[in-house]
Amino acid sequence: MYHVEKDGLITVRLSKNEDIIQSIKDICSERRVDTAIVFSAVGSVKNFRMSFPNKKEVLSHDFTNVHELLSLCGNFSRSTDKMDYFFHLYAVISDKNKKTFGGQLLRAVAHSECEITLQNIRFRMESGRKEYTGQAVDYPTTEKMFLMH
Repeated sequence: MYHVEKDGLITVRLSKNEDIIQSIKDICSERRVDTAIVFSAVGSVKNFRMSFPNKKEVLSHDFTNVHELLSLCGNFSRSTDKMDYFFHLYAVISDKNKKTFGGQLLRAVAHSECEITLQNIRFRMESGRKEYTGQAVDYPTTEKMFLMH
């Protein structure tokens, strides 16, 4: 894994078999990033899990074959106790037949290289739950949002 930061913008290059979410956690923990926006990620992935909302439930599906990661965006923030991060990421994926699909990315491993761009932001996201699915999400709230110094 290689990463560089300038003015809060962090660019990451993952190598084969590196866990995408764990790598982001490690980099952000090392750099003391509490909250960030994921602008993009591209590369090939395998062993990933995505969830798809279906009316009142969320269906998850595991994929083991290699797929192309065409887009990744979302946000994440450190938990209040600073022991872990909460991720809210959405991906667009393509299979070998050029079929694309999207959903919430819960887990993924880089198959070859994967490039990710994130922006450190200076306010904290608070965790909440979507009422219709019970799914955990992060969002800024007017009562809880504050600028970090």
